[in-house]
Amino acid sequence: MLGALAMVSLREWKQRKLRLILTILGIALGVAAFFAVITANLTLVESLKATVEKLVGKATLQITSGETGFPQKFLEIAKSTEGVRLAEPVIETIAQTGNNQNLFVIGLDTASDLELHSDVVPEQNISIANPLAFIDKPDSIAVSRTFADNNDLKEGDSLELFVQETKKKFTVRGFFKPEGAAEIFGGNVAVIDIYAAQEIFGRGSLIDRIDILTAENASIDDVKARLRKLLPNGIDISSPSTRGEGLENSVSSVNLGMTIMSFMALTIGVFLIFNSFYISVNQRSKEIGILRALGASGKQTQAMFLGEAVILGLVGSVIGVGAGYFLAIAAVKIMESVAATSYGMVTSSQMPPFRLDYMIAAILIGLLSSMVAAWIPARDASRLDPIAALHNIETRNKESLISHTRIFAGIFSIMLGLALSAFSVPKMGSMIPLFYWIFAILGMILLLPKMISISAVLLRPLMNRLFGIEGVIAVDTMARAPRRTSATVGALMMGLAFVFANGALIKSQKAAIVRTLERSVNVDFFVTTSDQIRSRTYHFSEETSAKIAAIKGAKRVENLRVTSVNYKGSDVALLAEDMNGWIERSPELLLRGNASAVKREMAAGEGFFVSENFARKYEMAVGDLMTVESPTGAITRKILGILEYHQSENGTIFIERELYKKFWIDNYVDYILIRLDPATDRSEFKASLEKTISKEQQAFIYSQEEYQNWVTSLIDQFFTLNYLQMVIAIVVAGLGLINTMVISVAERKREIGVLRAIGGLKGQIRKMILLESVSISIVGIITGSIAGLLQAYCTINISIIVITGFTLPFKFPFALLGLSIPVVIIVALISAWVPASRAANLEIAEAIEYE
Repeated sequence: MLGALAMVSLREWKQRKLRLILTILGIALGVAAFFAVITANLTLVESLKATVEKLVGKATLQITSGETGFPQKFLEIAKSTEGVRLAEPVIETIAQTGNNQNLFVIGLDTASDLELHSDVVPEQNISIANPLAFIDKPDSIAVSRTFADNNDLKEGDSLELFVQETKKKFTVRGFFKPEGAAEIFGGNVAVIDIYAAQEIFGRGSLIDRIDILTAENASIDDVKARLRKLLPNGIDISSPSTRGEGLENSVSSVNLGMTIMSFMALTIGVFLIFNSFYISVNQRSKEIGILRALGASGKQTQAMFLGEAVILGLVGSVIGVGAGYFLAIAAVKIMESVAATSYGMVTSSQMPPFRLDYMIAAILIGLLSSMVAAWIPARDASRLDPIAALHNIETRNKESLISHTRIFAGIFSIMLGLALSAFSVPKMGSMIPLFYWIFAILGMILLLPKMISISAVLLRPLMNRLFGIEGVIAVDTMARAPRRTSATVGALMMGLAFVFANGALIKSQKAAIVRTLERSVNVDFFVTTSDQIRSRTYHFSEETSAKIAAIKGAKRVENLRVTSVNYKGSDVALLAEDMNGWIERSPELLLRGNASAVKREMAAGEGFFVSENFARKYEMAVGDLMTVESPTGAITRKILGILEYHQSENGTIFIERELYKKFWIDNYVDYILIRLDPATDRSEFKASLEKTISKEQQAFIYSQEEYQNWVTSLIDQFFTLNYLQMVIAIVVAGLGLINTMVISVAERKREIGVLRAIGGLKGQIRKMILLESVSISIVGIITGSIAGLLQAYCTINISIIVITGFTLPFKFPFALLGLSIPVVIIVALISAWVPASRAANLEIAEAIEYE
């Protein structure tokens, strides 16, 4: 009997090719989005780890201290520690060439044999014509063959780079093949002597890290323990793999958020699959009744439909994995750009790996989604009474779909999701609150039949007034098939809810950042070292700031250093500024604490300010003591205030600049904030400012408005993958509309034939089908708006707090909603055009004889 049922399924697929293709496409798109994101996430993490591994060469341990570096005197301590075979200093920086290329420059002790870094600059692959000249002359530089070929550089050529104080001319005296570390940064890598790097890049006696090779008979853990006793707590001692994991943690919230959104995109496909299988049961009800009468059991009938779901799920998932891999290639480029722009991280560009376990996971998720979507239709088919099969399945189920129990359950589920989001206390790191929005969406799904019924009542007079009897018939047809319409509206609702919720998240994030910028960067001009939010390697000196302060019209110039510090295993942003001036400019950012009361203490370096998400993550309050480790020792101070500040997902610590300079031995400047005298002409001042610094070093000058626009454009770049997933969600929902309209025409051949027989014109039939699609799209927009509002509320009030600790102002994207109305209606009309044309061209006799 199962073999006979399989033949029935095959015949159905042959007869319904378009529906078969649409169903497979729905599965494929959902799986592709999921597979692309998890693969891109993995590639970004592996890229960050690979960068670390390539830069460390043969090192088994590394000594680091955040981005600021530490005194070179610790090198001798490392060399003399028992169990250390080799210890070599390293400096890393990113310089910019005269033609605006970024060059990753590594400072090594070229006077040594570079045994520890032979993997970074392989001896057999490096070519230096005059080694003594390379070491003796501080302007010597060796570049990768890739960079040399791209820039037509030969031995002895000059290479101009922007460095800390000015432009600096180097002489190319060596080349090396693009292997090891030379593979990172697209091959734009150079090596100079470390002592020349300290002088040229203004590092003084500081170095970025010490790479250590332990002796063969020494335990790495024992060597680490000995070093830990000899070095300050602010100096980090770790294996290269641990350092790579730290970089992974820096982007973990991005990865988590993208993965959750991929599951949501996959959920939209479930509705399309449900729609296909439900209509399949509907269309084949008489056939099912005959099979049951011939002896097929309910379980066998259910197995037939679930078997179809497995096969279609498998085919769609395999196609989705293939498409997802190519999508991942584009996603990786986007994520690497985000990592560089938002986090200042250098990555080793690489092709995404095709992971077998990820493929299996994606296929299993696709199969599970197909099974879940097909379960209810398959169950209904198994329970179908042979005699009842002669009647319309929609008529039999209409009342049960709009029962009081279902309505009550829907309202209760929505209220539960809202209550959990509004009144529960979110805790960072807890996974359960991330899914509170599911209760609200589940409630909307339960209420869909009732909402369709209400919408039909409201739409009927409007469609009658605008389009006449064709509009009335279109609305009645939509309302007469609650299950089919619910599945289609559900797919559209989920797609639009996904779009609106993401739009709300992006708009709320922008609003929060703009509000922070307006309160903290309320100056006339803003000068930064990089076109990225954070630059880990390129900085201004205080001399540059002094030159700017001397320009006529400058009333006050403030220096801001933005770096990071390891706090309890996390990379936390550290902002050092003249807190006296900062409090004067930004008192409104203080959520808890009294700005005027703590002004003296902060300016004297007697306390910290921390961001709200930092306080939430580490469960700290105003007045608590906090210890921050620096390269020269621990700093213990009180928390004097908690700020609304959106910069780092791990939190931000604010410290008086003089205190920072003392403990970190660092007087670099990342941002120069300028306030002008009221009578100063802004255009003239900006021209003088550009003249003062543009010839000396790389700098980007913004007005406050320009800086806000720049930052919001970077936010758009950060959310590029979200935009892509939003497009996929709409495409999948559009497939649902096409599917429904094809099925609607097939189901109503006899009805359409009767309408034609009594005088209905082809244009009227086409108009009726098109208006039915428009009616469904309007209901989808209404329900999608409500579901998007609910989902956005839950996401912004709970999920964002759980993931990042930020509290965002709730901003719903009404402009996006307005834009979606004509777009969705146009998609609906396009989706229905072919089915409408087919309906209009049906032969009357053939249509009346249907079934």
